[in-house]
Amino acid sequence: MRQRSNRFMTALYVRISQAMDSAASALRARMGVVLARPESGAITAEYAVIMVAAATLAGVLLAIVKSSSTRTLLMGLVKKALSAVG
Repeated sequence: MRQRSNRFMTALYVRISQAMDSAASALRARMGVVLARPESGAITAEYAVIMVAAATLAGVLLAIVKSSSTRTLLMGLVKKALSAVG
């Protein structure tokens, strides 16, 4: 009876040790990935912020260019440039 209990405990110890080794290996591998690319999510967020800022700037520039005074000024510059060339 005692030998049976010792074998059971030994087998249990071996299985627990193997599970712990496997978990430690998986954790080391995951930490290697995380430490190799710690800011991969931050880069995506930065792109999103840049895209929103670019769209906002484009909207502001479009509103400025659509105004009549700006259109007149731009047309005058284009006419001057074309008359100087040709």
